[in-house]
Amino acid sequence: MWYDSRRRSEAINLIERITIQPDLCHGKPTVRGLRYPVEMILELLSFGMTPDEILADYEDLEREDSFAALAFATRLSRIKRIELVTLTCRTYTGAPVLGSIFYPKTCTTVNT
Repeated sequence: MWYDSRRRSEAINLIERITIQPDLCHGKPTVRGLRYPVEMILELLSFGMTPDEILADYEDLEREDSFAALAFATRLSRIKRIELVTLTCRTYTGAPVLGSIFYPKTCTTVNT
């Protein structure tokens, strides 16, 4: 089996690189207490950047930091249940937007 106890131990060690401090990045999980939120690393990886490309752009990071972000996301994805939520948003200009992250907006949440 590819996922043995040794690899599980390595994943746990990687997750220890992730820190949460209330006074750093608004309490978001960051890499080794630096100002690099886990969500930023995950976003870069999801956009197709390789760990080596990320290292070239962010010299404070280490190769294991990318894997730590992935291990942390894996741990977070182990949930019991997902409830669907619908967002109805309007930009400050009043134009309706559904789920857009690119415009400043106010949103109301409606459970479906």
